[in-house]
Amino acid sequence: MTSRSALPAHWSCSSVSPGSRPLKATRRGGPSPPQWTIDDVLRTEQAGQFQISPDGKWAVWVKTTVDPDKGPVSNLFLSGLTERREIQLTRGSVTHSSPRWSPDGKVVSFLSTRPLPEPKDGAARS
Repeated sequence: MTSRSALPAHWSCSSVSPGSRPLKATRRGGPSPPQWTIDDVLRTEQAGQFQISPDGKWAVWVKTTVDPDKGPVSNLFLSGLTERREIQLTRGSVTHSSPRWSPDGKVVSFLSTRPLPEPKDGAARS
């Protein structure tokens, strides 16, 4: 539980009870923070589906943003847990999700909405 003293001296915090309005922190003696608009909500980024590597040194996760023309777009990221390092694993305007580490930690598998490549001449499409 967070105590009031955890807030800076120039901030106040209201409490929440069932059926009440959401928690709201405001500056004392200052203007209220601006209200969020629908555009602000749509531009927010979300992080989720975190999976820790078997050796505990990496986390693969999904970052979701909203493309104004295509809707939600999710890409995979790899973040170091023992060093400050981040690598974007996928790019584009399709959705990637459900990352999983192989047991040896050398491979990450995931689901994707990207289309399958066209088969080469004479090759069967699987």
